[in-house]
Amino acid sequence: YEFMMTGRLLETRLHNMYRGGRLGGAVYPGVGQEAAQVGFAYALEQEDVFGGTHRDLLAQLTKGVTLEETLLNFYGKASAPTKGRDGNSHFGVLDKGTLMVISPLPDAYAVAVGTAMAFDQRNERRVAMADCGEGATATGTWHEAVNSAAVLKLPIVFTVQNNQYAYSTPNDREFGLPYVAHRADGYGIPGVVVDGNDVLECYAAARQAVERARAGDGPTLIEAVTFRHYGHAGHDPAEYVKPDERDAWMAKDPIPRFEEFLAARGLLDEARIAEVKERIEQKIKTSMEWAQEQADPTADMVATDLFADRTGEAPAAGAPAGDPITMLDAIHQAMDEEMQRDERVFILGEDVGPFGGAFKVTKGLFEKYGPHRVVDMPIAESTIIGAAAGAALMGQRPIAELQYTDFIYPGMDQLFNEAAKYNWKGGHSVPMVVRGPSGAGLRAGPFHSISPEGMLAHHPGLKIVVPSTPTAAKGLMLAAIRDPNPVVFLEHK
Repeated sequence: YEFMMTGRLLETRLHNMYRGGRLGGAVYPGVGQEAAQVGFAYALEQEDVFGGTHRDLLAQLTKGVTLEETLLNFYGKASAPTKGRDGNSHFGVLDKGTLMVISPLPDAYAVAVGTAMAFDQRNERRVAMADCGEGATATGTWHEAVNSAAVLKLPIVFTVQNNQYAYSTPNDREFGLPYVAHRADGYGIPGVVVDGNDVLECYAAARQAVERARAGDGPTLIEAVTFRHYGHAGHDPAEYVKPDERDAWMAKDPIPRFEEFLAARGLLDEARIAEVKERIEQKIKTSMEWAQEQADPTADMVATDLFADRTGEAPAAGAPAGDPITMLDAIHQAMDEEMQRDERVFILGEDVGPFGGAFKVTKGLFEKYGPHRVVDMPIAESTIIGAAAGAALMGQRPIAELQYTDFIYPGMDQLFNEAAKYNWKGGHSVPMVVRGPSGAGLRAGPFHSISPEGMLAHHPGLKIVVPSTPTAAKGLMLAAIRDPNPVVFLEHK
């Protein structure tokens, strides 16, 4: 109840401040959705990971993020989780188990799949939870993430807060089923629809799904049917909601419902409600006053943390030995040696397993290291790259293979907005490699012949490698795997 009341009071205040011109940035109030956010996040343990969206501020607080961290971010302070680089709810605190929130939705789904993949590889009894609104379920990333996790039977729970509108678009213009969770049958996983205004029903469903995932039984899809009291953002008056529809939903407000439930059991009365509200309001007021006094970022900080610093040197080149080998053999050799040296290194991609990859660069590695370290993925470039980022955030060293670099386009959102920005915006390095064949010369046509290095090199936070000899390829691959930053490794055909 105190978590729910904290969310209601904090977000109402932030919304009113924004509407009154007293708060910069943006607000995306979750007022009305407190039962779903608290019910879902409360089902997680401390070591579990939550990946949410811009409207999941209360879920982050429930997971352990503090009011002080939250308000530092809204005021854009240098010591905020995003170091003043995003002044709203687009943040996460990885040390508290919440992934960085970004605008494209539902990108956290793919990243959370990667965190679950890391837990599975290390045989840890940890669970990921990925949340979004019903509108985000129309995206390819949503499908890729759910399908991939279902195929791999990963320890993850997918939750959807159906608040009736994707900005202004109603449900009947978003999907053709009565409920999003009915899609679960198509993925071969359980699907559950709950009353999103009943915190105990949300918690019970989430807890069951979390324990199922922890036991190794794979994902569950849970949909909480609820209502957003305010518009999509602070500037949106939500005039598209009909008055009678609003009235019907407001009568189901989750906080009065839970108050009635607690009062009927002798756990809450008017005096206790007043005491709780007063204490929370004072905490919010004190935290706001403190946050406003903290230091702002300075102009010279804008480019700091663009890349994580290397802490060790790559091995020096040795004297030539043995028979000459091809570039692909050199890359294969480098990956094999690193997988032997460091059990955190793993490969994921399409057909990289028993088939050995489209160009046979991973041939034999599946047999040597097994399916947890050479992971055959569905055709899902967005989730392949996003999952690599998520696994890297958990301490793994993923190598994501693209069959051709022409196919990088569906994964650029994850590459640019998650992997490349994470250290700069979220303060955590993303040690991952994306590799694949590029360039022309094989009469392969316009969809298998691009050289994307010029485009990629213009995006901050990425390192681009284009080796020209087998010797360079091996040394640079070893260096790329050991680098703490996202590296795109292009192998000219």
